[in-house]
Amino acid sequence: MLILQQAIGSSTHLIAQHALQALLPAAALFWRGFFAAGAALGWLLWRNHLRRMLALLSRSEKLRLLLLGVLAVPLNQWCFFTGVQLTAAANASLFYALTPVWTLLLSWRLRQERLSAWKLGGIGLALLGVGSVLTEKEFAFGAAHLTGNLLLLTASLAWAAFTVLSQPLSLRYGALPITAASMVAGWLSYMPLWLLLGAPLQLEHMSPTLWGELAYMGIITSGIGYLLWLIPLRHLETSKVAIFSTLQPVFTTLAAIPLFDFTLTLGFLLGGVLILAGVVLTHSG
Repeated sequence: MLILQQAIGSSTHLIAQHALQALLPAAALFWRGFFAAGAALGWLLWRNHLRRMLALLSRSEKLRLLLLGVLAVPLNQWCFFTGVQLTAAANASLFYALTPVWTLLLSWRLRQERLSAWKLGGIGLALLGVGSVLTEKEFAFGAAHLTGNLLLLTASLAWAAFTVLSQPLSLRYGALPITAASMVAGWLSYMPLWLLLGAPLQLEHMSPTLWGELAYMGIITSGIGYLLWLIPLRHLETSKVAIFSTLQPVFTTLAAIPLFDFTLTLGFLLGGVLILAGVVLTHSG
């Protein structure tokens, strides 16, 4: 499930870059969230989960669910969409590869899991692999790219927090209802930011291809992708789930081969081996 989730996530990077050539980040996220929340709300109503969850969730759990929505959409997706336009594309892969670090530290701080040499060593090894995979990419860390990098860092931190905070709810109520409810809460929590930005819907720029890309990012990436992330959290520690995010630069590069005639290099192959070794080492902890 986690490997499939990372494959979906890697395709999202390429699709998002194409969609953002026609749309502003705020408009793209509006429509992505529209598809995600619409599909999620339809499922919740069809399965009668919405009324059941409102009755079962305590006040603190409802607040946590709302927080998950804020983390998933305004803080994760909007910061990602906006950040990739303000800095180098390789920076997005690099910052998201740091997700296991933030996840382990936050989970340890909340006493949900213990630090161990195996986990720290595995994450470190995987990050070395990410660096090797991205060796030939062009990074941007100058003052002109500071805002974009900070937004991508925020997106990475938000995804780590979403991972850690969603685990207790997924264990109690199931991954599918929590995923669906998070999508609805996320789109609703994005509305104030969208209104504040005053972004147009840009309907005049829409085409069948663009509608398809937005529907894919909403239903497949946000819906199915988040579900494939939450289900393993019912069986694994959060750091052992998050370590799989280091595979995304590998999948993104592989997906780009037929599009950009990319040639596999020794650095890429070495990085892939190091990442896989890091995943295995982390799961041994």
